[in-house]
Amino acid sequence: MAAVPSPAPCLRPLRAVAFDTGGVITDSARSRAAAWEQASDARPPEREAQRPRRASAPSTTAPNCSMSPVRDGLGLPGRPDPALLGEVARSLHVPVPETAVVEDSLAGVEAGRHGGFGLVVAVTGTEGPGGAADRGRRGADDVVSDPGELLSGMDD
Repeated sequence: MAAVPSPAPCLRPLRAVAFDTGGVITDSARSRAAAWEQASDARPPEREAQRPRRASAPSTTAPNCSMSPVRDGLGLPGRPDPALLGEVARSLHVPVPETAVVEDSLAGVEAGRHGGFGLVVAVTGTEGPGGAADRGRRGADDVVSDPGELLSGMDD
């Protein structure tokens, strides 16, 4: 039977982890762009004006490929403002300093740092501007190429 992975030492004192799912957990940029293109082609032009009022899904900072990002519907500003990440911690009933942020964008790393999160991890395995050095300078406590590195087996 395979051993169950445990959190890396850097995560053990924390109670929650907020992942940016687009680009960190899944390579969503291409499939999301294709889906939006297909949906856009299928909609009659007169419905275009109604689209912003129905927008309620969390957005990502992954490249938007000529589409407008959709925010969470709570009226919170986008990153690098830490408000959305703070709302994630609050919804989990975990104080921000006891929450880690795992992000692939420079704006997300900045949001985690400015928001006072206990740990900010930058993931560099996705395409986009800024390399590991930029992410470190923007406030990442650790830089990894894959979020799987946050499980045991990562160098202590």
